[in-house]
Amino acid sequence: MKNLFTNIILIFSCLTALAQDIALDTDLPGIAVNPDVTLHIISPDNIRFAEISSPAIKVALPEKNIIQVKVLPDSVVKYATFDRSAILTIVGEHFITQYRLYPSNGHVVTRIYISASEMKALDTNTSSLSGSEMRNIAFSLTKRKPIALKSATSNGLKGQVNQVVATGDYLFLDLSWQNRTGLKYDTESLRFFLEDKKTRKASNQQSLPVVPLFSLYKDRSFRQRFRNIYVIPKMTFAASKVLRIELSERQISGRNLNMKLNNRDLLEADTW
Repeated sequence: MKNLFTNIILIFSCLTALAQDIALDTDLPGIAVNPDVTLHIISPDNIRFAEISSPAIKVALPEKNIIQVKVLPDSVVKYATFDRSAILTIVGEHFITQYRLYPSNGHVVTRIYISASEMKALDTNTSSLSGSEMRNIAFSLTKRKPIALKSATSNGLKGQVNQVVATGDYLFLDLSWQNRTGLKYDTESLRFFLEDKKTRKASNQQSLPVVPLFSLYKDRSFRQRFRNIYVIPKMTFAASKVLRIELSERQISGRNLNMKLNNRDLLEADTW
């Protein structure tokens, strides 16, 4: 019994340390919460559970990949005091992420997507590179001149895959975005999916989210250009599949752009 109790304490301490490590080592992205509006957070991966540190806020999972966030009706006073103390933790099947919730000053946000740069992969058993090693490689790749391996354009926006580099168990994807309009592009999410090359009926379409293990920079808004490096697990797939890269803009504008990589693109990746 004593050993069991000791093990429980040890596990709890490890989980607490992990949560603190995430909260302290990164600048948690903030989300403004309006007491009169329900916020929906959409994940590219199924969600295992979500936890909020404030009793003034309720979270629910109406769908496997959607979280509802709502300030409780009888918690208006508490709501006004949770700024900088309400931490929302979301654990998916392959990632964990955290947000700091704070009261809205009139601005209403009803929906956000969990961005690739905000996810931390859970499966680190096969990791052969540390976070600092990934960062050093990614930073070195940005010094190379961009070469368009793949590109796509839509609504004045151009996306480009500059290079695909393989090292160990990882693939480094070098992506660039160019805004050719006079309107700033407000990035809502950047996501990766492994899916069928040919479009089938919606009920038969298979789309598997691919959660990045690392990104050099956080996804952000940009007026002209933005370049970032993403690290995903090394993979190969059938010729009937593609790796789709989806960039989405915040509503109401909603300028979205998709790029696709096939299996050959990954097999012909440069090595580091």
